[in-house]
Amino acid sequence: MFNLLKSLLRAVKEILKKANPFSKYGEDSSVFYIVKKMLAFVAIYLFNAIGVEAAIIISFSAMGYDFLAGEMPDNFFIMNLLPLYGFLFFAIGSMLYAKFIEKRKLSDIGITFNLKSIWRFVRGMLLSVIVLAPIFAVMCALGIYEFSGFGAFNASMFALYFGAFLVQATSEEIMCRGFLMTSIGKKFAKPVAVLFSTVAFIAPHLQSMSPYGAEDVISIINLVLVSIFFSILFYKYDTISMCAGFHLGWNFIVSYVCGLQLSGMESNNESLVNMGVNSASIFLSGGEYGLEGSVIVTVALVLMDLLGLFILRRHLNKQELQSAAK
Repeated sequence: MFNLLKSLLRAVKEILKKANPFSKYGEDSSVFYIVKKMLAFVAIYLFNAIGVEAAIIISFSAMGYDFLAGEMPDNFFIMNLLPLYGFLFFAIGSMLYAKFIEKRKLSDIGITFNLKSIWRFVRGMLLSVIVLAPIFAVMCALGIYEFSGFGAFNASMFALYFGAFLVQATSEEIMCRGFLMTSIGKKFAKPVAVLFSTVAFIAPHLQSMSPYGAEDVISIINLVLVSIFFSILFYKYDTISMCAGFHLGWNFIVSYVCGLQLSGMESNNESLVNMGVNSASIFLSGGEYGLEGSVIVTVALVLMDLLGLFILRRHLNKQELQSAAK
């Protein structure tokens, strides 16, 4: 009996040692390799999430709010935008892990600092405009959204929103595509890497879905589809620039420019365009989750993914031909 218990403890110790995301031991096993990378993602996310939340609570307390008693600032920036700036720590954590644990350069995780990257970032933003314009046009034509004029331009709010979504979108792309997808892609085919990065991308968004009704199934499907599209952009350009630009453009336009709910985040009153939701159908409007919970967006994302996959396949085939010619 004692020997059996000793063998069991030894086996558990070996499993924990192989699953340790801060050690290279056990990486020769495909299963443990994925487990280690997913645990690394969870560790980075939780460590920084707890740190950011603690910093916010301490800041609230310093401002005189009793957080434990439910006292919260009645300020849109503090409650909605400030946490987005906290995503910077997620990006830093991912980069530190890639550099010091995996011994990889920033360029290995798709981070480059040059004019080409900046231009691709801008192109990603422009692409988000091209994609969202017909979506809004269709939803307005169907009476789901109603345009009711323009809001006043506030330079300070513009800068705060743009900065918040710049940090949030870029950080999510660094974590999910730059770090996790490329890390798993070192040992597995692209579809496997995309699968696990998509799971990691979706998981944090689930907390903003409540009470997990039928409409949330559409939201999850849309998250899967947009994650695939981000991955296509990453593999096409081998950098986070394009997908981060698209991600920023989408969030900024939906939330700030149009003042609509974004991934369950409260809508704001500082929008440049006044858009009202008319449709009672949550499947068309997206309900409380916002535009990203609409079946119209589902159709648009499916078309985007199909076109993106076609372009990516041609790009990869061309690369293979060029490699073979050498």
